[in-house]
Amino acid sequence: MRILVDYRAALRARTGVGEYIHELVRAYCGTYDDEITLFSSSWKDRPDPGAARAIGATLIDRRIPVRLLNLLWHRAEWPPAPGSLTRLGSGDGSRETHGPACMWRLEAHRRYIDIQFTIDGNEEIGWKPLADCALTSEPYDEAKDIMFFRDRPDSWLSLPAGRLAIFFPDDAHAPLAGRGTLKKAIVKIAVS
Repeated sequence: MRILVDYRAALRARTGVGEYIHELVRAYCGTYDDEITLFSSSWKDRPDPGAARAIGATLIDRRIPVRLLNLLWHRAEWPPAPGSLTRLGSGDGSRETHGPACMWRLEAHRRYIDIQFTIDGNEEIGWKPLADCALTSEPYDEAKDIMFFRDRPDSWLSLPAGRLAIFFPDDAHAPLAGRGTLKKAIVKIAVS
């Protein structure tokens, strides 16, 4: 799997989210053989290319204004995320606008555990045991490790800033069901 990480929060003297993202990437690279790419776009702060190599990641560094980057990230999905590349956000690059629960559908994964962490805003996630899902809307896609359902969630989780939820392969979940602007990080951990 290829993973792209917004590394801007880890460029300066790392504290909080920046230190968390740096250590998460370091630990992941030390455990798994997946291809990790760190993305930076700061005008002022330059990443240390040696730091990326030291933890086993590749670095993409572009000087792009934050407003333009956010527009490209959300409207044009740039930087490109082809194939099985998963975008993991940190800092201000992972804002998403989400809407009412009636607009979202349940999803489930077989190979990965999802850890969804709310950085800012209030996430609402529907939940239902996978065994109880009967209305498949999109069958399992092996390449993307995802399947979708038309079933209604049995319950709803409220995840305000600073909270996280962990979804195992037997948990169907419907993320992005709250209202307003949301900043979150999603980490996928291989089951085997």
